[in-house]
Amino acid sequence: NINDTFGHDVGDQVIFHTGKRLKRLQNENIHIGRFGGDEFLFVLKGIRDHQYLQTFFLRLSYQV
Repeated sequence: NINDTFGHDVGDQVIFHTGKRLKRLQNENIHIGRFGGDEFLFVLKGIRDHQYLQTFFLRLSYQV
C-alpha cells in the first residue's frame, strides 16, 4: 500500500527504517533479518520462557 500511495522511494525508506528499529531488539538469542520484499525473519533460539516471548512481542509492537 505504501508503494502504491507514496511511491517506491518512500516504501524503500520505510523498510530501511523498520529494519533499523527491529535490529535494536536483537540479542544472543534473537536474530532478525530481512527475508525479502517487505518481509522480516525472526529466529528465536533456546527460548523456553513464555513470559520472555510475550515481553519480546510487546516490545516489537512498539518498535514498528
